[in-house]
Amino acid sequence: MGSHGGPLAPFDLLGPETRLLEEAQLRQMSPVQLAFIGDSVYELHARTLLAWPVTRPHDHRTACVEMVRAETQSRLLRRLVSNSGEEGRWALTPDERRLLKKGRNAAGPGPPRLEDKGAYGEASALETLLGYLYLGDRPRLQTLMDELLILGADTTEHDE
Repeated sequence: MGSHGGPLAPFDLLGPETRLLEEAQLRQMSPVQLAFIGDSVYELHARTLLAWPVTRPHDHRTACVEMVRAETQSRLLRRLVSNSGEEGRWALTPDERRLLKKGRNAAGPGPPRLEDKGAYGEASALETLLGYLYLGDRPRLQTLMDELLILGADTTEHDE
């Protein structure tokens, strides 16, 4: 049984490799390239989580779109950063914090439809980190995804 309560843990499906690229190869990739991978990783995670229990396809799609929106990812990143290092919580490493900053700065202005102009950069920062971990540290990626799931489900926290 997966860590989210469903029948599968999303990244248990990816095979036994814990690293696809070596550190030197990862450092050659731009934040935009990493975010490109991370976007797919996050959407796959969302779709896998939402596949159970079985619902109407329209409901599945609506929930997935909400989960992968820039505003939602931005909110999760803010919660992740503000909770980082609290006792028993997932802590960002200094390298991960630098990677988040590079991802945010490389994002560009984002689409005009966004009310919160910073949300696109924050979502891109999160996707950059996800892409990096997908390619370089699958166990840490799974731990991060588990933490994002907890943060996304916690409606008692208030974002600023």
